[in-house]
Amino acid sequence: MKKRVSFYTLGCKLNQYETDNIRDKFIKSGYSVVDFGKQADVSIVNTCAVTQRAEFKSRQTIRRAIKYSPQAFIIVVGCYAQINDEDLSRIPGVNMILGSEEKFKVLDFLDGLNKTDKVFIKKSSNSYGFYKEEGNGYFTDRTRAFLKIQDGCNYYCSYCIVLMQGVRAVVEVFPILSIRLLIIQIPVLKRLSLLVLILLSIMMIVILHR
Repeated sequence: MKKRVSFYTLGCKLNQYETDNIRDKFIKSGYSVVDFGKQADVSIVNTCAVTQRAEFKSRQTIRRAIKYSPQAFIIVVGCYAQINDEDLSRIPGVNMILGSEEKFKVLDFLDGLNKTDKVFIKKSSNSYGFYKEEGNGYFTDRTRAFLKIQDGCNYYCSYCIVLMQGVRAVVEVFPILSIRLLIIQIPVLKRLSLLVLILLSIMMIVILHR
């Protein structure tokens, strides 16, 4: 019988893209994806920390995951995991906390770990280094798929925790050729919506960098 995995994503569209990327890795490793709230062997919560409210909702969702699947391996990833793993590790039932870069290696870290072990924490330093995940982020159950063409931000807004805490890398734009190669692999119906999103994103990048 296939092992089951569930996902819950909070925050921005980039988080949604990255959850889809991780979901794709689990599917290719033989896991069956189930809806959040159903019994699972592994439950992954992709958190957000842009506001205190976002942090509260992330903690609330983690506790729901534990309640729904008390026997599951509970994994916390995302921005909240990157900036405050100590806070999250105090939630009873959490088994693994992975930072911004490490979340894409979740299957490697999961191998050999037991639920009875102490909380496994692995996160990258606040070095602002750019990282590229492997895999695709367009395998999704939503009508629209996401394709990441830029990562990070170099605008130091006073209200935003993302760059101040090193949660996301300094802005990096993916080469157009790489984007084109990814689009070719996407089913036709999703390809059109992605092309529109990419054109809009490129227009925004040009405007912001003028």
